[in-house]
Amino acid sequence: MMPCLSLLCFMVFGPPGLVLGDGFSATSAAPRTSVQAFGQQNPQCKAWSDSCVTCTATAAGPATCSTPGIACTPTPIACQRP
Repeated sequence: MMPCLSLLCFMVFGPPGLVLGDGFSATSAAPRTSVQAFGQQNPQCKAWSDSCVTCTATAAGPATCSTPGIACTPTPIACQRP
C-alpha cells in the first residue's frame, strides 16, 4: 500500500522540492491584444492572423474569424493582406 501512496503523492504534488516561481503566475503575464481587436486597431488591414485564428474584415460589420485548432500555439498577430 505504501508504494502506491507514494506514487499518488508524486503524481498529485510533483517531485519533492518542486517550487513554482513567479513565472507561472497568471497575473504576471502581459495583456495580449485579441485577434478580433487587432482589426479594430488596424483598420487598414483586411486580413490578419496569429497562426491559430485567421480574421477577415467585412464591410457590413465585425470581422469574421476562424476557430482555433485544439493544439495551436499563437504567434504575434500579423497583417496578411493590407
